[in-house]
Amino acid sequence: MEIEHVCIAHGEGLTCYIPRSKTDRNAEGRTVRCPTLSRLCPVAAYEAWLAVSHLTSGTVFRRIDRWGHLASDGLAASSIIPLLRRLLAAVGVAKAEEYSSHSLRRGFAGWANDNGWDLKDLMEYVGWRDIKSALRYLDTSPIRLKERFEQGLAEVPPPAKASSPAPKAPHLRLIEFPQK
Repeated sequence: MEIEHVCIAHGEGLTCYIPRSKTDRNAEGRTVRCPTLSRLCPVAAYEAWLAVSHLTSGTVFRRIDRWGHLASDGLAASSIIPLLRRLLAAVGVAKAEEYSSHSLRRGFAGWANDNGWDLKDLMEYVGWRDIKSALRYLDTSPIRLKERFEQGLAEVPPPAKASSPAPKAPHLRLIEFPQK
């Protein structure tokens, strides 16, 4: 991610041009958008990083040595997973060693799905072009499944008053269908 490829519209969000990715077979690149949020805002975090780092061009994500010096080149792709695992372990996430950078995408997709995001909106935001790819990321949450069932169940009428006789069950008749 290059600073030159990021445009910030204050109060609205940012856009970032990604010139290439592993699924971009035609090397067309794509632009992703990130809205400004009321809290936990990635746009505000990006702006804060630029302010603290004093970066004005080049790679956004860079190595920082043990003395706090910022490298002139970007992070190596192979450093992301160990860094993520160290951060997760530091905050007490169980089995932090099982996470990868891919877990962030899967986790976001699950969170968005559980919070009622439209599949088309999720695909647009994450960058999936194929619905089959998107569906591989979406697991059914037991809580969400129960909510769906409960939503579809009819309200149970209150029990009849003791003074009135209970209604008789309708007579059921078994219908036999001819076998083919």
